[in-house]
Amino acid sequence: MSIIAFQDPAARPPASTRRSGRPSREAAEAMPDRILASARALFLENGFAATSVQQIAEHAGATKRTLYVKVGDKEALFRAVIDEVFRDWRHTVDAAGASGSLQIRLEKVGLQLLLALLAPDMVRLNRVLLSEAYRFPSLVETLVQQIELGPIPQLARLLMEARGADGTPALADEISARLLYDMISGAPWRMALTGRRPKFEMSHADWVRQAVGIFLNGWQATLGQVGAGE
Repeated sequence: MSIIAFQDPAARPPASTRRSGRPSREAAEAMPDRILASARALFLENGFAATSVQQIAEHAGATKRTLYVKVGDKEALFRAVIDEVFRDWRHTVDAAGASGSLQIRLEKVGLQLLLALLAPDMVRLNRVLLSEAYRFPSLVETLVQQIELGPIPQLARLLMEARGADGTPALADEISARLLYDMISGAPWRMALTGRRPKFEMSHADWVRQAVGIFLNGWQATLGQVGAGE
């Protein structure tokens, strides 16, 4: 399954679509997608502050007025880029399927999450957000919301179901999900952001298998205490 569909950051709208005159109906309907693709390429290449609405409009073969009407202002465009990069991320746990032992399911989910997190556009997006967080804290909040709406609640639900409960995940499930998320993603994510190479060679699948195994040993030992958090 493809986690995230990437677009060529250097791709520009074909010359045939950038002619003068009133655009065709097909071109008009495709314009929001073209604007979003251009915004994604420029934001991830140059950052939020260094990218202007005029640059995005020219890259997409549109006018600034068209951009504002079709998509919105600059911050709305960046939020749309964040949502696009994270769209499939929010559904990776559901896509892992319900078959197999808890360890197998968590390994499948963990590998999908890690691959999504280390995808080139995801790494570039996080670099942009971290470099400009002090000027645009609301953009970082958008990123946090994406994570809060996606993998952590889904992991918590998997753990709740594994212990035979239903309804809303308990506090202990949410805490456990956060710990597992950090164990899987923490070190690989930091190395990807800084461009560092690991001290030892290990495949993504082996890393996830180790993290899930260690997590489950501790999690299973605390199952008798979960009820106190419900």
